[in-house]
Amino acid sequence: MKRINTKHPGIDQLPSGRWRARVRRKDHPPQTETFARLADAEAWKRRIESEQERGVWNDNTVADATTLADGLDDYEKKITPGKKSAKGEASILNIIREDAKSLGLLYKPMSRVDGGDLASLRDRWKADGVKPATIHRRMALVSHLYTVAREEWKMKGLHNPARDVKLPPVRNSRRRRIRKEEFDAIVAASESAEFPDFAGILYETAMRRSELQTLAWENVNIKSRTAR
Repeated sequence: MKRINTKHPGIDQLPSGRWRARVRRKDHPPQTETFARLADAEAWKRRIESEQERGVWNDNTVADATTLADGLDDYEKKITPGKKSAKGEASILNIIREDAKSLGLLYKPMSRVDGGDLASLRDRWKADGVKPATIHRRMALVSHLYTVAREEWKMKGLHNPARDVKLPPVRNSRRRRIRKEEFDAIVAASESAEFPDFAGILYETAMRRSELQTLAWENVNIKSRTAR
């Protein structure tokens, strides 16, 4: 079937009804894209021509032809082996692959994966009860994939969508009082004659070590069992 020629230079209507726009300029690789609407094809063609004329255009040909699956595979083959955490990172990459596939992202071109797509990954992990710190590590891996692709894999114009994703706050503090049997075991293991008394005060009062070290008898009221 032949394409339908139109009065729009560089734009043809295909038998399917979609519009194909082409840009061919000297010193630039040919660019082709298809659209459902003629207006979108015209807008894309004008934008590409303008960017090329102003010298701000970046070639996304490689990024458009490289799926997220391809990128993750290349990263695991070329980047991961050089890390101390290679084995653990390979497991993380597999998790990202599986979840990206279930969300329909794995076979999207890297250039078409946006912040909203990665936010859906984040939400999946949150719903699965994944800890915030782990979500940060997984998203950092995706972010580094895009950084490497831009700097080393000829995808200079590739935007890093991981930078557009708001991640959950990480709270590393722990709120757990040491159990009495744990405290007794620590005291029993000590060979210091003074440690049990000092440790007992810290355990009962929750004082900081620095506070106990500067505590003087004139600050202690035995009758009221207080210190100031």
